[in-house]
Amino acid sequence: MPRTLILAVLAVAGVPAAQVGYAYLIEAALRPLPERMQGKLRPWLWLAPALGFLGLFLVYPAAQTIWLSVKDAGSVRFVGLANYRFAFTNPTMLAAFRNNLLWLTVFTTLTVGLGLLMAVLTNRVRYERLATSVMFAPMAISFVAAGVTWKLVYEFRPAGASQIGLLNAVLVTLVPGFQPVAWLVHPWINNVALIAVAVWVWVGFCLVLLSAALKGIDSELIEAGRCDGCTEWQVFWKIVFPIL
Repeated sequence: MPRTLILAVLAVAGVPAAQVGYAYLIEAALRPLPERMQGKLRPWLWLAPALGFLGLFLVYPAAQTIWLSVKDAGSVRFVGLANYRFAFTNPTMLAAFRNNLLWLTVFTTLTVGLGLLMAVLTNRVRYERLATSVMFAPMAISFVAAGVTWKLVYEFRPAGASQIGLLNAVLVTLVPGFQPVAWLVHPWINNVALIAVAVWVWVGFCLVLLSAALKGIDSELIEAGRCDGCTEWQVFWKIVFPIL
């Protein structure tokens, strides 16, 4: 048989067969035990494969990384906290930590916040599907295409030259005396510019998730709040937001 066909058969039939076999082994192992103990052990035995994969591919690498971090460059000699002392006193490392913290806070806050705002607003209009599709479109294109698109937006030419970058061209035209900015070169500015790109790409993903969560909220709870005299702002913060 062709190799592709064998793999297809294994994928279609092998996974259910493995699940049935595992279920049989679980029940066979639990049968001799008291019924009360069976009820306590059965969920953990069903979770065991997933927990095993998490331990192998997530917990173990993390623990191994921590252990290697207290050794020297050759991962042989124990050096204690020397590596951490270097990391938190070296200017280059501190700049990297600062940039990571900036991304962690600003990117996450903007992406989730704008996604929530769009989800609430689109949930109130009749053309919700069209609006959601348009906002999700950046997520559907490749990162290469997004990079090329935004490179054209941030493109820089010296003052006096014809600006082919959309952002500089608009600002030079609309703001008197504005000097073109190399958005992707200057420290801090380049971080903010790249965060804007990432938000543009990922906000549609948050929109879809939060929009689905909004639809899962019981409408009777919202109507009850309105009947009790809540404003739309109070309905959102005291009913919708906590449930989300």
